[in-house]
Amino acid sequence: MSGFPAVRAEVVPVEITASPRVYFRGTYAYLVDGQWYYPTNRGWVIFEEEPAELRRYRQTYRASPRYVPERELSYPRERGRRFYTPR
Repeated sequence: MSGFPAVRAEVVPVEITASPRVYFRGTYAYLVDGQWYYPTNRGWVIFEEEPAELRRYRQTYRASPRYVPERELSYPRERGRRFYTPR
């Protein structure tokens, strides 16, 4: 990643794509525990110095107050049936 000091990420979080992300220089950068992970042709890197565009996003990002944890999946409820009753 030219222009921004970065180190190779030895471990990448399992569900990184569920983390907050920003489109940055052609792909997405992901914010995980205060660090920016960025995919490159040679693997994932972590920025040592935060780029200004990403810093602005981090400072304004707030977790959604309307977040609702996923419910367990279940079968859909059956609606009331309408029966035909002959005369």
